[in-house]
Amino acid sequence: MGGDFAGRSDRQSIGFALLQRRTGLWLYVPGKETMEDDKRLDPRFECVGTASLQVVGELDHYPGKIEDLSVRGCLIALKDPVPLTIDTKVELTFEVNHLPFRLQAHVRAVRRGRRIGFQFAPMIARRRQQVEDLIEELDALELKRARKQFLQSRALARS
Repeated sequence: MGGDFAGRSDRQSIGFALLQRRTGLWLYVPGKETMEDDKRLDPRFECVGTASLQVVGELDHYPGKIEDLSVRGCLIALKDPVPLTIDTKVELTFEVNHLPFRLQAHVRAVRRGRRIGFQFAPMIARRRQQVEDLIEELDALELKRARKQFLQSRALARS
């Protein structure tokens, strides 16, 4: 990336989140993790949608909501706690922006039995492109929200 903000490298810019990697646009977004805090290989994007998981080899489905998404994984908040362990293989079904997805994944993190982080299993090229297209939509929406928030805070500061 190589951009610079106030004399700091991208990875040192505490309190700033890169919202649009292609343009190098930096905006202050309180509450966002810094890039140093987030050890993921790909950016994740907040999203809203229904979700369900099924442990491979079992019949039960567990409903929930998808909270964020990246090219390699997602975070799902389940309706009820489920006793899952790291590396459990599951099939995820979720819908974001009216686009349904069904993907194989494995558990990477369990938070209080309800919020589960997943890493997707390798996908065919077409499916991966669909996930990347959805992420581009989420990226554009997040940038639009951040710009609006920035302009509102700037207007408040002037008044």
